[in-house]
Amino acid sequence: MQRRPVVALLLYENIGPFHLAGPLLVFGYSGFGTSCIDIRMCAVAPGMIHTLAGFDINATGDLEALTKADAVVVPGWHSVDTPVPAPLKQALHKAHALGAHIVGLCLGVFVLAGAGLLAGRRATTHWARVPLLAERHPDIRLQPDVLYTVEDRLWTSAGGASAIDICLQLLRKLCGPAVATEVARRIVSAPQREGAQQQRLGSPIVRTDVDRKVRGTLDWVSLHLHEAIGLEAAAARTGLSVRAFTRHFRRITGTTYGQWQLHQRLLLAQQLLHGTDHTVEEIAEKVGFATGTSLRQHFRRRFGQTPGQYREAAPSHGQHGPDGGSGRRAA
Repeated sequence: MQRRPVVALLLYENIGPFHLAGPLLVFGYSGFGTSCIDIRMCAVAPGMIHTLAGFDINATGDLEALTKADAVVVPGWHSVDTPVPAPLKQALHKAHALGAHIVGLCLGVFVLAGAGLLAGRRATTHWARVPLLAERHPDIRLQPDVLYTVEDRLWTSAGGASAIDICLQLLRKLCGPAVATEVARRIVSAPQREGAQQQRLGSPIVRTDVDRKVRGTLDWVSLHLHEAIGLEAAAARTGLSVRAFTRHFRRITGTTYGQWQLHQRLLLAQQLLHGTDHTVEEIAEKVGFATGTSLRQHFRRRFGQTPGQYREAAPSHGQHGPDGGSGRRAA
């Protein structure tokens, strides 16, 4: 049987159930017949952990369990003023050195920072705590208003709803795009929001006829990524001027049309690398890149690895379908 990736959740006394909701919703979803992820509840001191809601959770794993996981998720922390115990710092460093992904959600980012893992690297946290993180850890390349960041297997998130976004992205990494997309569909979440999207919106979003037209154009462009559909053509299909389309597009998606289209092409390239035997050149043509070289350059810049490296590392269990059946493994 294919080994399931292990995700260790670090519990702490008086943890808020909300902080566990995102990771458990994504990694604990078992609608495939068998769960794709092996979840381990861990703590500095194993045993019953009290939650703010009044119920207890049994943390059966100790810090040594973190070093044996494929990913470690720190879903918050006691408070920004609670020091990170030295044994926890050591365990996080060891886990990362052994190849694990280390994820900090909301105040959990302060744990990664306190352990010294984020020095010189990009990171974010909840917007209300960004000034404090910048003051205490000036060596971090802080990204103050994005949903999440990923660099060198170190993942940081603003928390809240963005915890689901970053966990879906990690699930995509561990189990493949097919599983992540299906889980997102079943929990009624966007398959993937770009981390660069803003945490805060200036005003509430009101659905209008223009919104529906723009979203309809997005759906249409997504089905024609192999075609060179530029900003002017997309705006014309919506019936808006380029300026008006650009303004509505950014309000709805949090990014520009060009960035969004590039991201969609790269996501489709991931799926084809993972689920077909097409060459990079064939995939480049199918997703709208002029050459295989162009796809390789953009892919490496976005994901930190070449298409060939991504295909080689793609997990075979990532191709399990919604009923647990085995899928096709790309060569």
